[in-house]
Amino acid sequence: MFVAPGAVLAIAASWMSRLFSRATWDWADGGEAAVVGALFLPPVIAFGIALLAALNRGAIVVIFVFGAWLALGLGLSVGALRNLTSTRRVRGHEMRRRWARGRASRHQ
Repeated sequence: MFVAPGAVLAIAASWMSRLFSRATWDWADGGEAAVVGALFLPPVIAFGIALLAALNRGAIVVIFVFGAWLALGLGLSVGALRNLTSTRRVRGHEMRRRWARGRASRHQ
């Protein structure tokens, strides 16, 4: 019952995670995210709905809206984290290359 919402939320999170990267998002990435979301998110969604239904029957709609925003927010966070780590990694390689070049020129 919750396979389709899990797949859609995972696709949205995957799409948002590529927001900061230079690589473009394609449907192959979306397909992989959909499979992972369809396998792992339905129990989480069912648990959230059961928990909120036990607390307040009117909160069932809120979980769907909150879940969508949560997927977008987590995807955005993953994308920002990827961007920070990849930028730092590129800068680190560049700094080591410059240091090695400067060191080699001093020994000549």
